[in-house]
Amino acid sequence: MIEVIKAIRKHLGPDFVKPNNLKYRPENATASWGCCYFAAEALYHLGARDEGFVPAYIHVGDIEGSIFSTHWILIRADGRVLDPTADQFNVPPDYRKARRCGFQTKNPSGRAKRLMQLVEGL
Repeated sequence: MIEVIKAIRKHLGPDFVKPNNLKYRPENATASWGCCYFAAEALYHLGARDEGFVPAYIHVGDIEGSIFSTHWILIRADGRVLDPTADQFNVPPDYRKARRCGFQTKNPSGRAKRLMQLVEGL
């Protein structure tokens, strides 16, 4: 899965971020900023599901608490975490606080499909 995560990160950037979220994007943001949901979704459908990973989210925010967001990851019953956009954080989120859930749809979203096509070289 590490190679798949590297391939996913290679294609992330502000062109994937929803327009209404771009106004919050810091100028020095990593390419993965704002891409956690569909990056985790793509990773899930590119093989993580077959390895027992399920979607989960964590509420994250800055130290002052002025900016909060939901960060999406994949987690397995043994506690192993896959976070394809972890590089956007200076300090990793507390994955112990992750809540397992499902994605919004059973099939990949439009942005996840687009990312999967780029990763698969289609």
